[in-house]
Amino acid sequence: MTQIIQKVKFRNIKCQFQKDLNDDISSVKRDNRLFVKADKSTNFYKLEAAKYNQLLNDNITKAYKKADDNQLKKIDTEAKAIPSPRNLKSMTGSRSRLRKKRLLHSKIIKIILQTSPRAD
Repeated sequence: MTQIIQKVKFRNIKCQFQKDLNDDISSVKRDNRLFVKADKSTNFYKLEAAKYNQLLNDNITKAYKKADDNQLKKIDTEAKAIPSPRNLKSMTGSRSRLRKKRLLHSKIIKIILQTSPRAD
């Protein structure tokens, strides 16, 4: 049995499909552009990084308005004031916890409303 295995020889045979596949792989490795998958099809598109970032920014900002830096800082400071779950556990008294939860929910709703998409 081992003699049969030792006598097995392989040949390097490449069909046209394998040659085309190797050419495609080498061209993908050489290319400096990004390969971006299309939304609803199996296509991929080659884009420069700057163009991809511009398209991404345009698609995000067409549904949401950009906030200025002051608004961003305000939201961040309000988010820091929201108690973490670890701090909620350490609070005593059911009324205190209920008040804190209501405050937490109202702050979250306020932040969501401020950052919600604009209705054009």
